[in-house]
Amino acid sequence: MFQLKIQERIMRYLLIFFSSLSFLLSSDVVLSFDNATNTSVDILYDASSNIGGFQFDVTGVTLTGASSTHFATVQINPNNGRVLSFDLSGAVAAAGTGTLATVTFENS
Repeated sequence: MFQLKIQERIMRYLLIFFSSLSFLLSSDVVLSFDNATNTSVDILYDASSNIGGFQFDVTGVTLTGASSTHFATVQINPNNGRVLSFDLSGAVAAAGTGTLATVTFENS
């Protein structure tokens, strides 16, 4: 019961950060999340064109890290919850579906 309430809280906060997500390439993108735990969540995407990077803010938890298999650079700022990702070599997350990023945070 306790873990379910925490996961519901995390999902509510994730909806907030989805609303502030912006992509460096304009495209039709649908985001969802999977594998939500007390300390991490996977951000999934379904995109009609390639994604060249992303930036979003996470509220309600303290970030400890983020990673992406698509982009070499993933930066976080735990002070304001910002996650920024891109790749100077031009790498993209290919159109279609996949995991855009995994975000980790302090146990909530």
